[in-house]
Amino acid sequence: MTRTGTVTVGAFATLGALVRIRALTAIRELTTIREFTRIRALARIRALVRIREFNTIRALSTVLAIATLLTFLLPRSVSAADPIVSPETIVVRPNGTESGPLPPSELTAPTDAPWAGDLWLPDRPAPEWTWRLQEALTWAARRSDGAKPIRVLLLEGHHWLEPSAYLDPSCGNCEDPSTLVPASVGVVMTGSALRLVGPERGEAVVHTRAGYGLLVEDCTDCEISNVVFTDGVRDTSGSATDAALVVRRSSVRIAENTIRDNIGDPEIIQDKIVGIIGIAGREGAKMRIEGNRILRNSWDGIALYRGAEAEIVDNEIDGVDLALGRTAGGGRGVGIGLTWNAKATVRGNRVARYWKGIGVFVDAQATVEDNVVERIATWGLSLWDAGKGRPSARFLHNVVDSTGACGCSIVRESAELPAPGELRGNVFSRTGQNPKYDDGEPYCYQAAIALHAAPETFRIGDNLLLDNREPGGRPGSGDRDPATVGLTLANLAARLAIYPAAAQSDFFTRHGMSPSGDWNWGREGMNR
Repeated sequence: MTRTGTVTVGAFATLGALVRIRALTAIRELTTIREFTRIRALARIRALVRIREFNTIRALSTVLAIATLLTFLLPRSVSAADPIVSPETIVVRPNGTESGPLPPSELTAPTDAPWAGDLWLPDRPAPEWTWRLQEALTWAARRSDGAKPIRVLLLEGHHWLEPSAYLDPSCGNCEDPSTLVPASVGVVMTGSALRLVGPERGEAVVHTRAGYGLLVEDCTDCEISNVVFTDGVRDTSGSATDAALVVRRSSVRIAENTIRDNIGDPEIIQDKIVGIIGIAGREGAKMRIEGNRILRNSWDGIALYRGAEAEIVDNEIDGVDLALGRTAGGGRGVGIGLTWNAKATVRGNRVARYWKGIGVFVDAQATVEDNVVERIATWGLSLWDAGKGRPSARFLHNVVDSTGACGCSIVRESAELPAPGELRGNVFSRTGQNPKYDDGEPYCYQAAIALHAAPETFRIGDNLLLDNREPGGRPGSGDRDPATVGLTLANLAARLAIYPAAAQSDFFTRHGMSPSGDWNWGREGMNR
């Protein structure tokens, strides 16, 4: 019994030990499982954190990429003079169709407009949009401080102005500049750092319905770009310098606009002769005029009067109709004209189908270079003192092709300063084509270069004469054979090709010269 009892007790002890071992093993296995689970959970958490960190980084990268893209895509200040950030903008919606303005009942004013009728309410916030361009420009002028630009954005469509009577306090082209001149105005732009811009796509067409379509007055560091101006009206006073754009006492860049079909009433034009200018520079105007298309207007393409200064670069100025005399139509007047004491650099433009080409009159001063003047009714280039002034012009590397009268007329009597200028490195081709002007009246001698009067200091040289006509159909004296001057013509072609307006001229296409500067001018091309 004792032995058996002892064995039984030992067996139970062994069994208990085994149970304890198994329990410990189970506990360890459970602990291992829990530890593994905990580790796996931590791994999942860390993975999630990494994913979120990655997503955050990817999101930030996406945001940065979008921001960079928007920097290039969103409209920015078009001023080349000042790096402006986030200009304030007011949007002008179209208020009509091509055929005319919508009735007022169809135009609802924005609820946040800072005006009530014609009453300005300065405490109201800036509106997001308006139907009326003048209201937008009024808001912009009162908000402008010159520190950053204010942008007036015209949406695609037709914008009809509401013209009003205007008394011009001075006369741009009168003997007495203090003469008061009655006129009409479509809209006035004044202030500092204003930007009047059209849409990136499509056209914003402004129907001015006035003599002075857009009057830019006392506007510092302003800009007008990518807008179409049309439907000007000829005022009844012949002294009004009617133009789609009139600039006075302002510094303004006028770029990439289309100024077209400003003709006026045929009866008024028949009575007054003068029509509607594309761009008129008046007293105190300082302008950069570049890349515009000035088409089918009934008076000068660009005219600068007393106290106006401009850089006129790479513009297409085409009269289209080549209307003459008192007939209403495009191309009457001068393609580019400077008079009184105006000053300008005129470079890389194309003037075509106009009464006259590029002229520097009275006391004006200009550098005229790298232009193409073609298909002109009378003279191509002119320096004219009007019997009283001392104009000065440097005519360099221009092409004058196909004129009815002389290629260039020089009339300056005075030898006093300023220096009269020079006529060098130009091409005169197919000038004097209209026998009507063979007697030299009323414009100039019928010759490629009509030197009526000039001081000895006026330098003339290195001009190329090709296929010109003189009175009675005689060949032009001094004409060269095109076959012998290919290198000279090729160099000139390459020089002009950097200006898109000049490169697209008839001179390039008709005479076998490509915009790349390749030259293939033969006698067959000359006689087309």
